[in-house]
Amino acid sequence: QYWMGESYFSRGQYDVALETFYKVFDFPNENKEDDAQLKIGICYIKLDDTNRAKKELQKYIDQFPQGEFVSKAESYLRQLD
Repeated sequence: QYWMGESYFSRGQYDVALETFYKVFDFPNENKEDDAQLKIGICYIKLDDTNRAKKELQKYIDQFPQGEFVSKAESYLRQLD
C-alpha cells in the first residue's frame, strides 16, 4: 500500500497518494506507518493545506519520536511557520 502511495506521489497525484497513504494504517503490523505518516504531511504541503500539513507533521513527531525522519518533519514544520 505504501509503495502505491509513493507511485502516485512521484507522479504528482497528491490527492490520490494521500488516500493511499492513509490506507497503510488499515494493515496491522505494517512497517511503513511512520513513512506513510510523514508522506501524509508532505502531501498536504503539496496540496497547499498548510494547517493540515502542520497537524500531520506534528502527529508524525508525536507518534514516532524515535523515527528516522523526525528532523525532516521538524524542518518542514519550520518552513511552514
